[in-house]
Amino acid sequence: METKKQLNRIVKSIEKNDDWFRSLWEDCADEYDFYKLAQVISDECGGLPTVKDFNLFDKGWQYRTVLHENYKEAKNEFANLLLGFW
Repeated sequence: METKKQLNRIVKSIEKNDDWFRSLWEDCADEYDFYKLAQVISDECGGLPTVKDFNLFDKGWQYRTVLHENYKEAKNEFANLLLGFW
C-alpha cells in the first residue's frame, strides 16, 4: 500500500512539473538533465531512495525508456524509475 501512495505522489509531482518534463523529453535530454528534475520531485515527495545516489538513478535509467516516443508512456517510465522499478 505504501508503494501505491508513493507512486501517486510521484505522478502528481511529475504532473506539477509537466512543462519541465516535456521540455526535457522534447529535447531528448540525457540522464544528467533528468536527474535534476528527479531531485526536485524527490524533495516534493519526501525523499526517494533512487534519487539519493546518481549511480543508482543511472542504473535505473539504463532499464527504463524515459524517452519513449509516446509522451504518456515516457512519464510512466520516469515514474517507475523514480520508484525504483526496473
